[in-house]
Amino acid sequence: MVPSNNNGGFSNEEKQLPCFPSCVDWIKENQKVDGSWGLNPSHPSLVQDSLSSTLACVLALQKWNVGEQLVQKGLDFIGSNRSALDDKNQISPLGFDIVFPGMISYAQELGLNLPLDTAFLDRMHYNRDMQIQREKAGSHAYFAEGFGESYDWKELIKNEQRSNGSIFNSPATTAAALIHLHDDKCLKYLQSVLKINGKAVPSIYPYDKYVRLSMVDTLERMGVARYFKCEINNVLDETHRCWQQRNEEIFLDPACCALAFRLLRMHGYEVSSNSLEEYVDQEHFFNTSSPQITTVNTIIELYKASEVKILEDEPILENIQNWTNTFLKHQLSNQEICDDQLRKEADYALGYSINTANRIAHRRRIELYNANHFRMLKTSYRCSNIDNSDIHELSIQDYNKCQAILHEELDQLVKWAKNSRMVSLNFDWHILVTCYFQIAAVHFLPEEADMRALWTHIGVIGTFLDDMFDDDGSREELLNFVELVEKWDDHSAVGYSSERVEILFSEAQKSVDYFASKGFIAQGRCIRHELIEVWVDYIKSQMKEVEWWRKKETPSMDEYIINGGATIGVGLWVIGLYFLGAEFSKDTISTPEFQSLYKHGSLLPRLLNDCHGIKERDKVQRKINGCWLLMKHKNGAITEEEAVKEVTRMSENSNREVLRSSLLQPEKKCDSMGNKRCVFQTASDWPLFV
Repeated sequence: MVPSNNNGGFSNEEKQLPCFPSCVDWIKENQKVDGSWGLNPSHPSLVQDSLSSTLACVLALQKWNVGEQLVQKGLDFIGSNRSALDDKNQISPLGFDIVFPGMISYAQELGLNLPLDTAFLDRMHYNRDMQIQREKAGSHAYFAEGFGESYDWKELIKNEQRSNGSIFNSPATTAAALIHLHDDKCLKYLQSVLKINGKAVPSIYPYDKYVRLSMVDTLERMGVARYFKCEINNVLDETHRCWQQRNEEIFLDPACCALAFRLLRMHGYEVSSNSLEEYVDQEHFFNTSSPQITTVNTIIELYKASEVKILEDEPILENIQNWTNTFLKHQLSNQEICDDQLRKEADYALGYSINTANRIAHRRRIELYNANHFRMLKTSYRCSNIDNSDIHELSIQDYNKCQAILHEELDQLVKWAKNSRMVSLNFDWHILVTCYFQIAAVHFLPEEADMRALWTHIGVIGTFLDDMFDDDGSREELLNFVELVEKWDDHSAVGYSSERVEILFSEAQKSVDYFASKGFIAQGRCIRHELIEVWVDYIKSQMKEVEWWRKKETPSMDEYIINGGATIGVGLWVIGLYFLGAEFSKDTISTPEFQSLYKHGSLLPRLLNDCHGIKERDKVQRKINGCWLLMKHKNGAITEEEAVKEVTRMSENSNREVLRSSLLQPEKKCDSMGNKRCVFQTASDWPLFV
């Protein structure tokens, strides 16, 4: 629509030549069979969008006096589908009620006879005037092309032009500004858009930073990021450099800013939540932001970013989480999100923590993935780098391949259990499957097979021991087992008080010896003593809880917390880190940093378990419950419900501490990063299983 020379004072002949003839060629070459222009393939909810795109293309052809037959076919399409203009079930482009009537007015100036009756045209213009009156002043700048010459284009360029010359990174708004007021920066921006994209002009440009970050996010959430480690690191390093430079493309787009913040922080880069301060208040956000950045997709990104809290005091993230959570729930409950895919995304974001990176989440993402998904601004568009069928197919193949391996492993573990003497102890096969599922959901890679086997062995044996210590074990059996593990290699002089004790200690011994040999291969050193040590700590912590219960002692909360982390058994499972592939020395575990990570990583499931167990199970078991203990220390001043809330808050603090310890590293890419994140992943996914 921009004439070849809009400096002013040009001839009538020059007025009839397009500044961007290749765009006119694209219009002539891309009309669909039904006479429309727009997204291909289209969607039944996008008829309004097709009508808007079609009218825009018809206007361009009419203005440059070309494609008479194309114009007529376009008008026929508009006439055949005019009922969609009043259809509330249609997904409307942003600003449709302003831009479409503006195009109708321009069509009348060009002498086009639109197949729309007078009453309808009057209603469109009335609705447009009402919307302009309802909305805040200045909120229409993004739709300025719908106002024509009546808009203050000089003021728009003064207030909204970006450093790249664009208005809102919108080729449409920038072109409209250039039509009405010559500006070299606008012209150069549009020329650069065509140089990069050819004849077709995207809805938004530039968009590459958000696209690249979305690609990283998609690869991670689909479970195939490990195949693209180098590419992902390059994207994140470049994003971090842009973040430090306060790059306009990131910081003027809240969706991109929130996504960059979340991914950078989750990958160990130091980024401050202060950068999201502008979005801390819902009313301020909607009153000061243009419509293209207040979409549901943006709110979802802000919500997910708010979940990555790693410091005790991050009120910015807490406030963002509060209002975005409420907003999305309201939108869902009132069915205000028309886009089915976006509705599923919002529901998923609220239902699954962004910190959850297990195979359950991967499968859910694969099921939700839609390579034909469209996005909507002033027109619909698809981004092949985000919604990509190749990624979907790779994710499905990878998931199925891993599942086949896991099924084979599970069969081998069932054989192990059947050949053990534990079958005589009323063996519940569901326990084995559950233990295996817990670890396989987080560590599903083929090379992590030994870790899965170790954790399943420990889980099965540990479940029998939990039952013995918590429920029906005699005091003689419990003291006998404690003495056996303390003596370990010299246990023959101790003897067994029951067949159950003999079977369980024997299985623990065989497990230690088997995985010690595996560990020697993995680490190049003997880890047998370390395996024995964690078994001793685990059993002694179990016995301490029994003694508290038996003597009716009330430990302090600190005593309970220190002991409680060990009773959940995570200490035993930390040994699984030896089977991740990297060398993992005992000195690493002894560092204060790792000890803090271990403390909170084990405390998190303990506290969650207490909250779940307070209703029924723990009332009949011989163990202390953190919720009850808190009530007792408060001398009955708080209710059970309040105690559960307080313990839940403590678990959230532990989760945040685990996240902080696992992500904030002196060296972001150090070998221990993956090992420490293993503890974080296991702890953060525990709520799925308690």
